[in-house]
Amino acid sequence: MTYMIVRNRVADFEKWKLIFDDQEEAAQAAGLRLVNLWRGVEDSNNVFFILEVASIERAQAFLNNPQSAKVGEASGVIDVDITSSRRSVFPDQALAPNLAPSKDARARQLFFC
Repeated sequence: MTYMIVRNRVADFEKWKLIFDDQEEAAQAAGLRLVNLWRGVEDSNNVFFILEVASIERAQAFLNNPQSAKVGEASGVIDVDITSSRRSVFPDQALAPNLAPSKDARARQLFFC
């Protein structure tokens, strides 16, 4: 399985999250499934998430679609970093002892030790 590790710096997390959630169906149609999502502790507008990628070609088409750029702009994305991996480097559901879940399993806080 291929995974995409993404960091978005956003202007306003709450606004970004509403639009991000609204795009779930389109992302799933492109073969992308959200695995985990975290926010930075010191900068809660720094967002990290991991997506499972069913098809690299469909994912690239989705990300390169001009509509995706418009959605990113509308959601307040300031900048983005994307990395991909052919396999998960994290054990299932136990990402690391320094990660603590929030009330919303899809929006976890990232704690740096």
